[in-house]
Amino acid sequence: METSEKPRPASTHLDSEALARRVAETMNRVRSNAYIPVEPSARQWAFLSLDVKEALYGGAAGGGKSYALLVAALEHVHVSTYRALLLRRTYSDLNLPDALMDLAKQWLAETDAKPIGGGREWAFPSGARLVFGHLDSENQKYRYQGAAFHFVGFDELTQFTESQYRYLFSRIRRRAAGDASGVPLRMRAATNPGGIGHEWVHDRFFTQQGIAEGRRFIPAKLVDNPHLDADSYRQQLAELDPVTRMQLEEGDLGHPSVRKLLQAERFRAGAGRRVRASAPPDDGARLGPRGDGRRGRLRGRRARELAQRRLEDRGRRQRTVRPGPVREGRAGDGAA
Repeated sequence: METSEKPRPASTHLDSEALARRVAETMNRVRSNAYIPVEPSARQWAFLSLDVKEALYGGAAGGGKSYALLVAALEHVHVSTYRALLLRRTYSDLNLPDALMDLAKQWLAETDAKPIGGGREWAFPSGARLVFGHLDSENQKYRYQGAAFHFVGFDELTQFTESQYRYLFSRIRRRAAGDASGVPLRMRAATNPGGIGHEWVHDRFFTQQGIAEGRRFIPAKLVDNPHLDADSYRQQLAELDPVTRMQLEEGDLGHPSVRKLLQAERFRAGAGRRVRASAPPDDGARLGPRGDGRRGRLRGRRARELAQRRLEDRGRRQRTVRPGPVREGRAGDGAA
C-alpha cells in the first residue's frame, strides 16, 4: 500500500544528529570542568553549543550574559596553549561587582588557577591563560597587535565601535599542529540594546546578510536566568524611563518597539541640538571665565551695536541722490 507521506530528507536527519551530538559534547565538557561551578540555563546551553565563528547572546538585562561569556571562555582551559580574551569598554566596567573580573574571582579563587596582576589574568595548571582587557579609546585595540587568542568575547558589545570589534578578528588564530589545533576559533559577544554601537550591532546580526554569513543571535530575558529574582528586578526596571526600560526588559536589538523608541529618542536629541545651534545668542548665553555672563553680555552688546550701524549705513546710502544732468520741464511731465 502506497503512502502519501514523503520520506524525511537525509540532510535534516544528519543535522539533527550532529546537533544532538554537539550539545552532548558541550554539556560533558562544561560539567566536567572544575573551573565552572554553575549549571548553565537552557538559553546558555544553546549559546555554548553553537559551532559558528561569530555569535551574540542576551538582549535583556539579567539574562545571564556575563555568566555565558565566562563559561564559554573557560571551556578549553584544559588545553595547554589555549588563550582566551574577555573585553569590556573600560577597566572600571570590568571590575564592577558581579562583572567579569569579579565573577572570575568568585569562581576561581578556591581552585588551583593563579591570578596575575590582581586578577587581570588567570593562569591554569595546564598552561592555558584567561586574559581580561578593555578598549577605552579607539586606538587601544592595537595593544593586542601580535597577540593570538582562540576565543575573544565582548561584554556589552553596543558600547564598542565596529572598528574595534572587527579588528579583534585579526587576533583570533591557532597553530596548524599541537594540542590546540582542534580548539574552535570563536568570536562571542553579549549585550543589551542601546549604546553607541546599537545600529552597527543590529545591522551585523539582525539583517538577512548577517544571517546568510552565519552569524547567530541567542536571545535571553529575565525568565531565562534561574539564578536571578526576576520579579523583584522587573520592579526596579519599572522606575526607568520608557526607552531605557524597553531596552533592558525587551532586550532584542531587532525588536520593532525597541528600534522605534530608540529612533524617537535620537530624533528628539537631534532636534534639541539643532534648536540650540540655530538659536540667536542671548546676553547671558556665553559665560565668562568666572561664570558671571560678563563676556556674553559684552558680545551681545557689540553684536547689536554693529548691526545697528550697518542698518544706519544702509539707510544713508538709500537716501543719497547722485547728481546727474539737469533737464527742464514742467512738474508732472515725466521729467526727472
